Amino acid sequence: MVDLPYSAFVGLGMGIPALDWQHQGLFRTLYHLDEAMREGRIVAELDVVMDSLQKYAQHHFQDEEAHMRRIRYPGLDAHAAEHRRFLAQMETLRIAFLANGAQFHKRIPGHMLMRLTHHIRTQDMAYARHGQASRLEPPEVPQEE
Repeated sequence: MVDLPYSAFVGLGMGIPALDWQHQGLFRTLYHLDEAMREGRIVAELDVVMDSLQKYAQHHFQDEEAHMRRIRYPGLDAHAAEHRRFLAQMETLRIAFLANGAQFHKRIPGHMLMRLTHHIRTQDMAYARHGQASRLEPPEVPQEE
């Protein structure tokens, strides 16, 4: 796996190591997807890759929501709804690719990177600040498999 430059994560660390680690995993997956698409290596396998990315994001969102429940974050319901919208949008992009093929696929990673970056900088940072104020210990960093 190619390491992303530090600049890719500047301003996106929430101070919750387990969730920051998962965010980096999502970014790495999207960057690698983008690279493979630009090189023409992934078009035939995009459906499988998008399915894998959706499952990873769903797992991450479950972890985030569990953390928000733990810190009694008052914006949990709205945040969880945003997670559902993000997953639905991922599915919409996957379906659009299947319908429109190669002309559409190059837009997927960039669009998803912008959405993810915005989500972290706004909504995730809000619950991170709430958690810091609550002074609860953050969840542990998972071990890489």
